[in-house]
Amino acid sequence: MRIIAIDDESIALKGMTETLNKICPDAEITGFSTVEPAILYAKENRVDIAFCDIEMFDVNGIDLAKMLKETNPRINIIFSTGYREYMEEAFELYCSGYILKPATEEKIRSQLDNLRFEVDDDKYRIKIKTFGDFEVFIDGTPVKFNYSKTKEFLAILVDREGKMCTVGNVISIMWEDEDDISDHTSYMRNLQADLFKVFKNYGLEKVIIKQKGAYGIDTSQVECDLYEFKKGGVAAKTLFSGEYMSQYSWAEEKIPILEEIKCSM
Repeated sequence: MRIIAIDDESIALKGMTETLNKICPDAEITGFSTVEPAILYAKENRVDIAFCDIEMFDVNGIDLAKMLKETNPRINIIFSTGYREYMEEAFELYCSGYILKPATEEKIRSQLDNLRFEVDDDKYRIKIKTFGDFEVFIDGTPVKFNYSKTKEFLAILVDREGKMCTVGNVISIMWEDEDDISDHTSYMRNLQADLFKVFKNYGLEKVIIKQKGAYGIDTSQVECDLYEFKKGGVAAKTLFSGEYMSQYSWAEEKIPILEEIKCSM
């Protein structure tokens, strides 16, 4: 479990991190006095819980929470502040909790015992983010492929939600603007090899399914915001905010479908 605390008051930050280390001795806890390194850390590491001050020098805590939710829609945001007037705006963001300073051990324990999103690090080694930019994490670390198109290949399989997709289908999607896509067949073999090699290095090769020239992903072995969203429930409504696999133009076709699902929740 990863927890971060952001507060530009050094005494308050020190007190928060010390209390968190006492309550959660097995958690990875990191404190930040400014926003930029906190956001960078959240982009590079899946953060489960963030304790945020609201009145800070470089940015408002509400805006910080919005940025953190872009890195992980299921992050538990807990505001720790001396101001009551932000409560309504905070809960409109579906934050997990709101602590009025001083942030005592009792208050912090209460918030950790009543998180909006369950924290379960052991259930899934693979965590996939589709809302916003498409990102893949294994054991909390962003996955790196030898080819950028390998990542897009995986994105297409995730988008299919477990349905099999032929190599021809993948090629036509990735090079949708080209009339002649036959030249990409040999390159596609490199992408397939790269995808299997990366997952095999983690001992997770069974996640990718291959059947007679078609590929799919075993959805039961991954945690994915798209799949959680489509399961429904009150918490699921907060996951999608209008952006889906933003770096891929072909993914835009799914946005109206997701918006319709959200409206029906």
